[in-house]
Amino acid sequence: MRALIIAGFALIVGIALVYTLERVQLTATLIDEFHAFPEHQAEERVTRTKGFRGYHAQTQHERTAYLTSTTKIREELGELRERCSREVRPDRRSTFPAALRCLQSELELLTDLANEEQAFLRIDPGGTPEQKTHALNTQKSLIEAIDALSAGIDADIYQDMQALIDARTTLLDRYRAPAWAAMLPLQVARGLQWTSILIETIDGIDITPLSEEEITNLGTAIICLESVERQLLRLQELENRSEEAVIDELDKLYHCINSIVLEK
Repeated sequence: MRALIIAGFALIVGIALVYTLERVQLTATLIDEFHAFPEHQAEERVTRTKGFRGYHAQTQHERTAYLTSTTKIREELGELRERCSREVRPDRRSTFPAALRCLQSELELLTDLANEEQAFLRIDPGGTPEQKTHALNTQKSLIEAIDALSAGIDADIYQDMQALIDARTTLLDRYRAPAWAAMLPLQVARGLQWTSILIETIDGIDITPLSEEEITNLGTAIICLESVERQLLRLQELENRSEEAVIDELDKLYHCINSIVLEK
């Protein structure tokens, strides 16, 4: 579930933003202090969002297909692992053959998932070129490791459960975990792009007569977005950022967006 949150976040936020900007009439504005952002922050936000709206519009189909496909793969992985946990049991004589079948099926799904991640990375605007190249390379290494393990199974290299367990553990620890970690800075960068877009949008709302509730809602949204922005900037500077910390901030950003969407 936590991996699904990150995988689908770009699309979820995109839908919320389109709804906010196009489908919802924001009969609101901000009091003057909401516009008083430090100049350097405004410049940094402009830099982060350069070309991002165009990218978002042009890649809507690809991002939707990515989310649909990866969601389906992750659901199949969950179902497979649940089924295999029942089939691969120490008290059954068929445990090892079942384990081989389960692992081979898991490897096929992991390959499909890595291929989807590679395709998405090529259109993803988040992160630096170096970070994107690193993420692509880790996905490539993961696919090669999966292929090697699958070939070993086909060649009957693994003759007992422990050897199979060790091979799977090596794959996950040495290749899958680094591939996942390489995606985190790109997720942080994408989150910063969305906070910048939203803050700029709110700051640009024309000042017209407002109700106190509307002013409060938008003021709360600004405070929420700036808080997430600060934490994402902190995470961006860290060499080793935790999955939990990134997911937590992206989840907070989603809640910030909900506070912006006002009814007509």
